[in-house]
Amino acid sequence: LKNSEILRFARDGKFLNKIGKKGQGPGEYTYISGLQIDENKGEVYAITTANGVLVYDFEGRFKRQIIDHTSLKKYSSSITNIQYLLSNDHFFYTQTLPFFKPATEDSIWSVTVVDNQFQIKNTFCNPAYQEQIETINKNLVGKGNNYLTDYPISMDSYHNEVTLKYPDTDTIYIFDQATQQLKPQFTIYSNEPKGEYEKTHLWIK
Repeated sequence: LKNSEILRFARDGKFLNKIGKKGQGPGEYTYISGLQIDENKGEVYAITTANGVLVYDFEGRFKRQIIDHTSLKKYSSSITNIQYLLSNDHFFYTQTLPFFKPATEDSIWSVTVVDNQFQIKNTFCNPAYQEQIETINKNLVGKGNNYLTDYPISMDSYHNEVTLKYPDTDTIYIFDQATQQLKPQFTIYSNEPKGEYEKTHLWIK
């Protein structure tokens, strides 16, 4: 990415082509918030701020729009720390604090797994959030000067295995393809006091 344009290079550094183009028309983008590559299909997935998720081939030709921007926004309660990861035809879509709309036990997800058409397959919640719904809803963006904030989820893929760690937790999870569930892989014990949740997460303007 350079100046919100997608540029493709060979491994030796030689410039090959642009992917798509900037603009506001169908298949165009003004700003890109995420980029994922499917090497097996030869496709580039651009998560854009105006036109949702757009798909291009490696030559830069627009192929299709998976989901529009309005529909994409409905997935999330967060305005920052949103991440995307593509693995085995599934997108892993994450969010962390701060939230801009009230959360419930059903909507306070941290990781959503969607297929390559952005249809939800499963959702998972940071255990630390489930215990703090009342505190989170009291400190939303736009409800006052202060709000709760958090670090992004640590997430990566290696050899088609997705691992992640929620902030404020001590467990590293791995996504099990057979069961489509997150399973604990490692536990990190530091014996450090975490402090009161609201005080340690409050962003004071």
